[in-house]
Amino acid sequence: MKEQNCYVAPDYGEELKKFQHDAEFASQHLRVYQLPYTPNVEKVLTPDQLLKRQEQRREQGLRLKKMQEEKRKEKVLLLFFSSLL
Repeated sequence: MKEQNCYVAPDYGEELKKFQHDAEFASQHLRVYQLPYTPNVEKVLTPDQLLKRQEQRREQGLRLKKMQEEKRKEKVLLLFFSSLL
């Protein structure tokens, strides 16, 4: 598509002036392409899906808290045992 519809102007400034001041030249050489457009449709969640998502987030939060607590315990044990040496 690019090879069929594009070119490099030998004198860009002159070409730009032609487009600005000569409406007939501009209308003959101007090409407009409309690409397909599909708007983003927001996903509507049902109340059941919302509850499920909230439950998943809560469970994930609990898992993260447990992991954090385990890391703290390990750190305390490491500090304790390293101080004994």
